[in-house]
Amino acid sequence: MRRFDKPQVYKRFVENCVMQGNIEPGCVREVTLKSGLPGKWSIERLELLDDNEHILSVIFICKSPL
Repeated sequence: MRRFDKPQVYKRFVENCVMQGNIEPGCVREVTLKSGLPGKWSIERLELLDDNEHILSVIFICKSPL
């Protein structure tokens, strides 16, 4: 679950992910979803990544309409 840059490893509905910046709080990724799902993409920002507590917090900045 630590892989903010590769969500397709733990989210099977993700087709592609493009990162902007290093993996640290505040960095942004654009996620493309596989066809057949409601929505096509989302832009997400990493809020918190804590390996010791196993926390990954992500904020959805915007997403494609349903």
